[in-house]
Amino acid sequence: MLDALRVAVESHTGSFHCHQIHNEAQRRVVGFRHLCVPAVGEFAASDVPGLREFYSTFDHLTLYFDEVSGDAAYAIVSPAEWLDLGQDFADTFAHLSEDDLKGWLPAWCADCIVVGQVPASGNYLVVPASGPGAGQVFRFDHDGFEFASVGSDLPNFVERALKPNPQALLTMATHLRFSSLRPDEPQWWIDEMRDNRGAIVRTASE
Repeated sequence: MLDALRVAVESHTGSFHCHQIHNEAQRRVVGFRHLCVPAVGEFAASDVPGLREFYSTFDHLTLYFDEVSGDAAYAIVSPAEWLDLGQDFADTFAHLSEDDLKGWLPAWCADCIVVGQVPASGNYLVVPASGPGAGQVFRFDHDGFEFASVGSDLPNFVERALKPNPQALLTMATHLRFSSLRPDEPQWWIDEMRDNRGAIVRTASE
């Protein structure tokens, strides 16, 4: 059980200070919190580093959730959803030939677990299940088929997500627009994050 991490997640709140895209004079403050559902018991279905500890603490976890728009930065899913999310991830490459796959994907993708996603983006959180990198967390960006290391394991990914640096906040800002995307509804760009621990993190403007 990761009791300290659970308490950190449950107690962490804050706000994003934003400007309207294409109309910087318009400002908005968006509150955030994290949604977590606790595990119902010890998770012993995987020996991949970090997964047993994480899933013995959380069943699933949504980070930086906005109540109004429903936007969130990351959603780590329940093990019951791994298979479906893994199929969604695989569908991203359905149009590629076998030779293309070898060129675009790391070898560990042949044995990996898709544990989460960046909601409504087509990007995923992927964990190698074997080999020297087993347990590490990679964020897959479908633009360019890039894999960025975002944690030494799943608990470490969450710890880092709770304390974003400017580059991490910039990455979040590219998908968090706090809008239902209706044609007449504005979208918002994060200038700054402030949390209840006194952290103030700024990101580059649009």
